[in-house]
Amino acid sequence: MFEAILDHHIMPYPLLHPLVDANPALGIPSIHFRPLIPLIPAPPLPASPICALSHHHSNHELRYTLLLRGVEPAPNHTGQAWFGRPAAIYHSYDFSTGRAVWVVIKANGVLRERIQEVAVEVPWRPEQRRKLSCETVMAVLTWCEEGWGGVVRAIEGQVQAAVGYAQRVDGLDRKEGKSRDGGGEFRYKELQRMSRLADQIGEMELVLNLAERVVGDLVELYNNKMKVPSVVGRMKEIARRLETRRAQIAAKGRRLENGRRLVSDAGIAAERGSGFCV
Repeated sequence: MFEAILDHHIMPYPLLHPLVDANPALGIPSIHFRPLIPLIPAPPLPASPICALSHHHSNHELRYTLLLRGVEPAPNHTGQAWFGRPAAIYHSYDFSTGRAVWVVIKANGVLRERIQEVAVEVPWRPEQRRKLSCETVMAVLTWCEEGWGGVVRAIEGQVQAAVGYAQRVDGLDRKEGKSRDGGGEFRYKELQRMSRLADQIGEMELVLNLAERVVGDLVELYNNKMKVPSVVGRMKEIARRLETRRAQIAAKGRRLENGRRLVSDAGIAAERGSGFCV
C-alpha cells in the first residue's frame, strides 16, 4: 500500500518552499502554510498492478504544505534541556477515493512513530479514511505543541535566577561603586547572559506566533473542506494552548527585561560613584 502511494504521486515543487524560502537572519522559513491550488495532474506511468492505482485521481482533492517547529528533550551531550525541531510536511487527500499521502521531512523518527501509532490499520471506506487523515494531522499538531510547557518551566528557572541576581545587585553600595556579587566585570558578564536569554525568548515568541498562524490556517481549511467539527475543535484547542505558551514566554521576557534594567542602572550608578562616568 505504501509503495502504491509513492508510485502514484509526484511531489510538486512547492513542497520545497518551506525549506528554501527562509529569513537568513533568524533561520526561520517565511512560508509556513501553502494550500496547493490548482491541482497538479499526475504524469503518465507505466502499466503495473501498483501504478494502475494512479488512474483513480478525482478532481476534488485537498493539498497543502506546511512547516512547523516543535521542541523535544535535547540529547544529554548537548547540555541543554530542550531542542527545537522543524518538520516540513506535504499532505494530499482525495475526497472521492479517500486516498491520502503524507510526506514528512524531519531530522529524527519521532513523527514517523506518532503517525504509525495512528495509522495502525488503513481502512478502505472513504469516510473512514477521512477520519484517519484528520487524526494524522492532529498527531502532527500535538507534537508541535506538547513540548512547550516544559520549555516555559525551563525558561522560568533561568529568568528567576537572573532576576534574583538583579535584585541583589540593586542593593549594592552605589557610593563605593562596589557590588557584593563581584563588581563591574561580573555584572557585565551577567548582562551578556541575560541578553542571550532575552534573544532566545524573542525567537521562541516568534516561533510560537508562526505556529499559531499555521494552526489557524488549518482550522479554516479543515472547517471549510473536511467538515469534521470534532477535529476542528481540537485544532482550536491546540491554537489556544500555543497562544497561552506564547503569552507565558512573553511575560518571562518582560520580567527579564526589568531585571536587565536593574543591573544596568546599578552599573551606571556604581561607575558614577567611582568617578568613571560624569
